[in-house]
Amino acid sequence: ASSAFRGSVLTWTRGVRGRALPWLAREAAPARKGWGEEALFFGFGFGFGFSVDQRVAGRGCIKSGVMALARRYCCVVAAVFACLLQMSCGEIILQSDNVTFPPYQDLPALFGPEIPTSGIVGVLKEAVPLNACIPVEHPHIANDVNWIALIERSAERELSKDDDNCTFIHKVIRAQDAGAVAAIVFDNVEEGLRRMIPLPWNPQLQPSIPSVFVSKFAGDQMRKIITLSSNPEIDPVVVVTAGSDVEWISI
Repeated sequence: ASSAFRGSVLTWTRGVRGRALPWLAREAAPARKGWGEEALFFGFGFGFGFSVDQRVAGRGCIKSGVMALARRYCCVVAAVFACLLQMSCGEIILQSDNVTFPPYQDLPALFGPEIPTSGIVGVLKEAVPLNACIPVEHPHIANDVNWIALIERSAERELSKDDDNCTFIHKVIRAQDAGAVAAIVFDNVEEGLRRMIPLPWNPQLQPSIPSVFVSKFAGDQMRKIITLSSNPEIDPVVVVTAGSDVEWISI
């Protein structure tokens, strides 16, 4: 029975061979334009055909279909992962002289405590010195007013294991020692946001205040807002919000 069935299938495939292969060529063309489902369907049907031509053509169609689907859906997958990464970011909301500015995106540090879900509120002040590579001065505000330090990131050439005064952790600890309730470190070059990490050679060193990293553009804008404030003892007010937890989804 199996031999008879195989013979009938061979007869049928030989009969449609002249029509199937040209149709296969037509169906493979849309796959190169981004429509791979039809090519995959046809390719799997003939990829295991009995003739050599059918197997070669069918497998070629499968390859075209896979490549087309990859091109078609890679942007969707990339967008989903970008969205998930976006969710891990927090925001900084700044208000000065009754004007609320658009939020700035930040990345929380991988050391120190996390930003509480309720956020952290304080008066934004530039660290003195701005790079916080030496002890930071206490700003001229009332002792009972929370303040958040704005610190500039140091250049790579200023960092080394033997002289680690300008590492992210040491900057935040100096702001903490000056009474800050949190620290905002802004980049010194225009690039994507960086994640501040612990010291590999001293991972036990941890600040007791949370900190976040923002872009150079955000830091420059914050410095201008501080300079233009009409009441620097209590203005501008900054709110550092916690980022949403990343939730893995199935797609």
